[in-house]
Amino acid sequence: MPKHEVEQSAAKAIRTRLLQVVADRHEGNQAQFGRAYNASHGALTQWFGKRPAPPSVPFLLALAKRDHVSLDGLLLGLGALYRWRMQKLAVRPGLAEQNLELKQEIKRLRQQLANLYRGVRTFLRGQRRESKGATARRKRSPQKPRGRRGQKGRTS
Repeated sequence: MPKHEVEQSAAKAIRTRLLQVVADRHEGNQAQFGRAYNASHGALTQWFGKRPAPPSVPFLLALAKRDHVSLDGLLLGLGALYRWRMQKLAVRPGLAEQNLELKQEIKRLRQQLANLYRGVRTFLRGQRRESKGATARRKRSPQKPRGRRGQKGRTS
């Protein structure tokens, strides 16, 4: 059935639901909606004018895929207009401040952990040095005491 044969009451109902999509997804801006779908000014005039005509099938398929619009909901008014229910999330008061406090706490804890890690590394290095020094002292054979440094067997 060609577009011009669609009953005006059905076309107006489609226009109303399409305007709801524009309001929900494109801030009520028909021009923004048209740009999003590369729809011409003439097409927008047809869809939203005084004697509306339903959009083309390729456009409807793109709308269904991109904005998750239910074609049953849009064309027939059956069920929900969207395949996934759109919902505006309410922001709890103080949530932003709580989030900031948590980020600051995480930063503080990371710094403490880094300091602790540095301290443990320093301690372990000291332990290894002491251990190497003791091992080296045990491995040396006893030598005769020398006089002044670098003067072997000289007597005065």
